[in-house]
Order: sequence, then C-alpha cells, then structure tokens
Amino acid sequence: VLGEAYQVLSDPVQREA
Repeated sequence: VLGEAYQVLSDPVQREA
C-alpha cells in the first residue's frame, strides 16, 4: 500500500526533475 502511494507521488516528482 505504501509502495503504491509512494510511486504515485514519485511519478510527478521525477517528471518535474
């Protein structure tokens, strides 16, 4: 559960970077 939520938050973060 935490892994999935982290991926969703990391998705936009990595795209911005």
